[in-house]
Amino acid sequence: MSTVTAISTATLSFPVHGRRSRLFGKNIWAMGDQILISATNFLTTVLIARVLSPALFGSFTLVYSALLLANIFQSTLITQAHNVLALTREGENYRRYTGNTALSQIALVAFEAMLALIVAFIAGARGYPAATLILWLAPACVAWQMQEFIRRIMYTECRFAAAFCNDCISYGGQMLLFIVFWSTGHLNGNTAMFSLTITSAVAAVLGIWQIRSSLEFKLDLSVLAENWAFGKWLIGGELVQWFGSLQLYLFLTAYLLGTHATGELRAAQTVFGPTRIFAFYLGSVLPIRFARTMAEDGASAVQRLLRQTCIRVLPLLGMYCLLVAMFPHFLLQMIFGREYAGTPAVLSIYAFYAFISYAQTLLVSVLTARRQTRMIFIGNIYGTLITLAMSYWIISYFKVVGAPIAIGVSCLITTLFFWLGCSAKNALDATVPHRVDGVLQHD
Repeated sequence: MSTVTAISTATLSFPVHGRRSRLFGKNIWAMGDQILISATNFLTTVLIARVLSPALFGSFTLVYSALLLANIFQSTLITQAHNVLALTREGENYRRYTGNTALSQIALVAFEAMLALIVAFIAGARGYPAATLILWLAPACVAWQMQEFIRRIMYTECRFAAAFCNDCISYGGQMLLFIVFWSTGHLNGNTAMFSLTITSAVAAVLGIWQIRSSLEFKLDLSVLAENWAFGKWLIGGELVQWFGSLQLYLFLTAYLLGTHATGELRAAQTVFGPTRIFAFYLGSVLPIRFARTMAEDGASAVQRLLRQTCIRVLPLLGMYCLLVAMFPHFLLQMIFGREYAGTPAVLSIYAFYAFISYAQTLLVSVLTARRQTRMIFIGNIYGTLITLAMSYWIISYFKVVGAPIAIGVSCLITTLFFWLGCSAKNALDATVPHRVDGVLQHD
């Protein structure tokens, strides 16, 4: 019995997507889910930027970026592993695997929350102004990651409508609270973190009920070992990539130039909120689709799907990036206000980096589905080491404009490496499980 049939018998709904599936076709709920998430992130960031000065907005951005850094560990060791490895598991085996993955998720957020509390205590003892914001990292990390874990389980099971309903509570509720606080004049960093925490917690509670039939809590250490074997290179690659991405430069520019520069960088990133509808969709759905295609039809089918996706997606994203690069001052002033439009070149250069990063997302999805996570790690090492070697000098010389220059160089080098990896003749058909006449096979 195939994985799809077995899990469907356990009351889970796994629609089968074959070669004839269109990119968005039956995944319209997933697309709607990404629109909701991207719209919420864009609107909430704009609202809080408009009520805070660039310097205060920069401080809030640094705390929020620490939350994103914690999410790297979840993404690589928990959710991406489940999205790929669970596809070759059946019935009770799937439920036991998911239950053990859930236990590892709980252990991870407990550790991260404890670490956040320690940092908040140290910041408070030293009189750091953002100590209260840092304190919010502990509950926010627990609530946000548990909700994200649940929605990604539903993504593995192709229950996109259920994930959308859960995100309506989390992200839709967050947007509503931001608007209420903004309209009453109470929106600030603390109320923003409160909104994220409370809405994620409510959605997580509902999500536990939604995935109740997918869980079986019978300890199996082999699951943890398999997830670690899959994710260790991913987490290494993601952390290395973090050191060559905007997230590091938010901290670096704060150190070299002040939090005002951090606020300008974050504003440039936010302008690309609408395109992250596609980026989130591609990063969440494509690894699953590529992994399923690999299991059913082999590497050549994955290559064809990659080409089709590039043709459909990259021209649209390229047009958006070009328009942003041409009118940076107008967009910054219109969205955030005159205070954020002092260095429009930051946005123009960031547009180049954004387009390359979207192409990179497609390539990483293929490598992840092919379980070539070591290549992802090595590629990120190459790009990041080259950039870090010159980033201090670039930012010191070009000021805030130097940050998007540095991350653009890093992203370009890494993307070229991934492209070479994806273009190489694939020899993984004999090692990756695939289906023949609906039955899971291993050569």
